[in-house]
Amino acid sequence: MFAGLLGIYGAMQSHWPASYVNITTTSGQLGRFSLLWFLIFRSAPTFMVASVASVSAERLGLSPSCTVILGLVLYAIYALHHSIRGPLGMSSRGKVVFVGCIGISLSIISGLLALWFGDRLAALIPEPSALLDAIWTAAFVAVMYAASKRLLSAKVTRESLYVRAKRDIGAKAWEFSQEGADRYNVSILAVRAVLLAEAIQRPRWFRFLERLLQCVRGLFRDEGTTGIAQVRSRWPVSDEASVESLCADMQAWASEKGEIGGVKSVEKYARHRNDDDIFVESVAEQYTLLSRQ
Repeated sequence: MFAGLLGIYGAMQSHWPASYVNITTTSGQLGRFSLLWFLIFRSAPTFMVASVASVSAERLGLSPSCTVILGLVLYAIYALHHSIRGPLGMSSRGKVVFVGCIGISLSIISGLLALWFGDRLAALIPEPSALLDAIWTAAFVAVMYAASKRLLSAKVTRESLYVRAKRDIGAKAWEFSQEGADRYNVSILAVRAVLLAEAIQRPRWFRFLERLLQCVRGLFRDEGTTGIAQVRSRWPVSDEASVESLCADMQAWASEKGEIGGVKSVEKYARHRNDDDIFVESVAEQYTLLSRQ
């Protein structure tokens, strides 16, 4: 519920008119029509998300009240912290906090109303498994949209993809890949080429959604792939654990198929992991780029 509220409000602030949803703009227009829109856009999403959480929790044998209240508490703490900190240099910080508290209060009221209306809305809300599939599909569409928008708005090269993917992986996982490659005696270039290709296809925010969704899928004993190296597991795994698994799998594959020491062998291993031509080509490109550095 908390992640859903952050996602919805984040999308609203990124794509909808700022005067409707931006707390800074609204705080400077108290008493105007934009404040009404701000309050509506703060309460309606909470009501919808809380309704889904309440009905789904009951169907899963959980307490709807505890589920919704916990989600509201987490969101209220986050929103209050965000409002108090506010944008740097704001002179009307008091108005920002005031409007933020109004928005938080309306969110809490909307969530509690959703608990009361839960039984009446149950017929409109899919079963948890169907709802999970719908969320996953929506996330996939969002990734395709973001990728298409980036391709249309900027010139993408192998070098630019490498820089973005390496930054997305993070210094900790990047350094850990060296340790894993040394421990399992596999090519560090091959390991990092796979990590870069996975990061290009699944950015950090998408992997975050994967971990959240896998927590739910695990309740149904359904395996999925998580982590920077995309490891199959019932429960989410950390980036470091997924890198460890990648190195172990690469070692096992090399002991059977031969050492990985060139583009051709890297392509064969990449196809072993994912029989998608785009993925295999991406791994080969990143391996070639790493080899030239």
